[in-house]
Amino acid sequence: MKAAVAGRASVEPAENGVFVSMESGNTQELVDSLVRSVVSAGIPVFEVSPERRDLEALFREVGEVTPHAA
Repeated sequence: MKAAVAGRASVEPAENGVFVSMESGNTQELVDSLVRSVVSAGIPVFEVSPERRDLEALFREVGEVTPHAA
């Protein structure tokens, strides 16, 4: 899987498969290309959807960031 998305996305294990993340702002064409690469590598794709975070999750993430030492 990592070879199919190399240089275009990161792959992390998830509850029911893998989580592939790309930087925000990517076009639909890039997502389509990524999915075609994965399918061509013989990996089934069952769902593609944007990550959805609520405001509470966003605040938790911001709170986890530690400031850099000067």
